[in-house]
Amino acid sequence: MSAGKHRVRSLPLCLFGLTGSVLRLVGSAYAWEGAKDNKPFAALERMFDFELAGEGRKACLTATMAQFQDPARVQRLSAEAHAYLEKIRRVAQQRDLHEHEVPAWVGQMHQAIDQQAPLTCHASWERVIKEHLEELNARHK
Repeated sequence: MSAGKHRVRSLPLCLFGLTGSVLRLVGSAYAWEGAKDNKPFAALERMFDFELAGEGRKACLTATMAQFQDPARVQRLSAEAHAYLEKIRRVAQQRDLHEHEVPAWVGQMHQAIDQQAPLTCHASWERVIKEHLEELNARHK
């Protein structure tokens, strides 16, 4: 079998694996219910950027969807989501990928929480996923 044919056959498997990861993140969007659900640094450090963005998205969506609940809960969840995003930011920022700069999606998610804009949480995460898929596609060309 030629190298080209092998590459073509492995691309669907790679995309299938990535799709499973993406669906897992989408399906568990509301699994974050507060600081008790924060992952430890060690777990975050093992994640890819799109997975970190997924963690941020969970916190962001939970905090922005809380706007329909009592004000004390909204305030608590917003503070806990901001704190978790900061933890995620520190992990992402340490990577050479970002040249020690803050990834744009972190700031966008902070802003979404402040503005109570759940669609912005999702759109920020979606851009990270799109960039990741484009990067994978470029590697397989």
